[in-house]
Amino acid sequence: MTFKKPLILLFSLFLSSEVIANSNDMEFSIYQPCDGNGSICSPYIFASGLITSDTPNKFNEFLKKNEKDLHSPIIYFNSNGGSLKGGIELARIIRGKDLDTMPFKVNFCPAVG
Repeated sequence: MTFKKPLILLFSLFLSSEVIANSNDMEFSIYQPCDGNGSICSPYIFASGLITSDTPNKFNEFLKKNEKDLHSPIIYFNSNGGSLKGGIELARIIRGKDLDTMPFKVNFCPAVG
């Protein structure tokens, strides 16, 4: 019966990851670093959250809604992964639009006091 605890732990992790995936689906936003026309002032796309099967649709909608503000932006990802199928489809969209990607992680430092 030594296998019971690891199986219960694995099952619990699976269930908790499903809950997290549903509450932290990937969202997209635009960041404009400055005013101007230099390449450093080009807007960025931030993609944050877990990739789901619906993420490619959300990304397409985001691009259509913001197409006038975006000119070959870099997409910064802050994600712990998610749906393989959704990720592959998202990659196809990004490649088809010839966009660049970069990883982005926010280090959280709680206030001392």
